[in-house]
Amino acid sequence: MSDHLHCIDTSSLIELKRYPRDLFGPLWIFLEELIAFDRLIAPNEVLRELEKGDDEIYKWALTQRKAFVDLTPELGDVLTEILKDIPELGKSIAMKPGPYADPLLVALALLRIRSGSSKCAIVTQEKGGGTGSVKIPNLCSRYGITAVSLLDMVRLEGLKFELKRP
Repeated sequence: MSDHLHCIDTSSLIELKRYPRDLFGPLWIFLEELIAFDRLIAPNEVLRELEKGDDEIYKWALTQRKAFVDLTPELGDVLTEILKDIPELGKSIAMKPGPYADPLLVALALLRIRSGSSKCAIVTQEKGGGTGSVKIPNLCSRYGITAVSLLDMVRLEGLKFELKRP
């Protein structure tokens, strides 16, 4: 296991539906271990986004409350800095009804990096957009944060799966 910190996006948690626990149990156990060791986190807004689905991923996330970080004054300060730096992100937030975790996710990763977690990555299934896009990979690039997919995070952590027949 590495010492990376991972800030996980809603899209990557939803991606877990492709890996049912009865077939990919070690993956789920691994994620729960990362959460237990404070190495897999997300802003509470991610949990609010998952709530809209009210499915097995949301129910699982409720059992993993330790992963979800409350808004703190420090996190709010970094979020404010990002929104001042990227006005189009604020416009994007205003146009989207309901919870919107992306800027908080980036703020959380940036806050952790600034406080010494140099090996911090955002785990997202989003692909970057064109110039000026406020998609997570574009925001990561702007702030020097590594963005990886769920499977890339598994690779980064050195987890391997083996076929086992009953």
